Amino acid sequence: MIETLSSATASLEQEDPLIIDLEITGITFEGGDLSQPLYPSLINYDRAPEGVQFEPGLQIIALDSKPFTVLFQIGSDKVEFMQGPGGAPVIESVAAAPDMGQMEGLSAELTDPRTCRLTWNQTLAASAVTALRIRCQHSGGSVATAPEEVDGGVYLAIVHRPDKGSEPIQGMPPGDLEPDTIKVLGTDAQGRPRYDLFLADVLTGLSPDLELEVCFRVREGHTASFSLVFSTPDNDIRFQSMSADPSQVPVQPERPWQLRNTGRSELGDRCTLLWVQNTGRSACMTSSPAKGQIHCLAGRVDSFFLEASEVPPGAGEPRAALLRSVRFDPTVIQPPSCTSSGICITM
Repeated sequence: MIETLSSATASLEQEDPLIIDLEITGITFEGGDLSQPLYPSLINYDRAPEGVQFEPGLQIIALDSKPFTVLFQIGSDKVEFMQGPGGAPVIESVAAAPDMGQMEGLSAELTDPRTCRLTWNQTLAASAVTALRIRCQHSGGSVATAPEEVDGGVYLAIVHRPDKGSEPIQGMPPGDLEPDTIKVLGTDAQGRPRYDLFLADVLTGLSPDLELEVCFRVREGHTASFSLVFSTPDNDIRFQSMSADPSQVPVQPERPWQLRNTGRSELGDRCTLLWVQNTGRSACMTSSPAKGQIHCLAGRVDSFFLEASEVPPGAGEPRAALLRSVRFDPTVIQPPSCTSSGICITM
């Protein structure tokens, strides 16, 4: 468990010179379940594929990373952030074993019981990929369920990708809804992908050094499936194909074993992802985790990229005479199966 130093006495009304790079407000929880957070100021749930738990995912795309700050604000009066010693928010690294101490690069404070301000300094971080869980609790002391104890709370995935973005690609309105599909609407002035999953104005004011990418969370024994499809007016953008299997989109830098399918459509304008969460941690659920079963107490976070390219008119093969490339980087948060106190969840 990681607890950050803070003061709960600050107020949003007080003068604060700190720049907020991203505000995620009005957070609610589906059915009051702390393990099912909803982010209505960030995600367009009318277009989000059903059955997938999407979480905020930020990529740092600057060569020289600067600290950035995210404000989380709970909109329900029945839920608040959990407080540790001194009123600090309780924040855990999904991929680290419990009680590993302070996380380098992280500082956070509660400005009130439902508002958490988190600052991340990638230059101090130990890993290029991080997933944070900000613990929450029911107001009034209601007892949390086992799933809420194991993976309840608010999440943030952070991926450091010190690469330049692609050139801008003209965007377009999202058009008709396609079930189980996330539309790629183009890229912005910094070459960052624009998805119909996020609200149209979500990038307004976001630093050019940061990028919002598709991020989802999957429990052990569960699956997640959806398609990414291009919806651009004047550019022939296609997912590349694997040389060994043209029906699949290649995955870089390596393919996670849970990623069972990256199906490429015949035209190359669609990639269908199938993620089956099976890491072997379910074997720990039959009893309290014994000492040494760290894989039960720590989760994983995987980030991979799917590359697509613009093909000139008349080119019949996506690998021929490529004009420019676009990169899409899904991130998958895989929470642990058990807590250090022996609370476990099953399928």
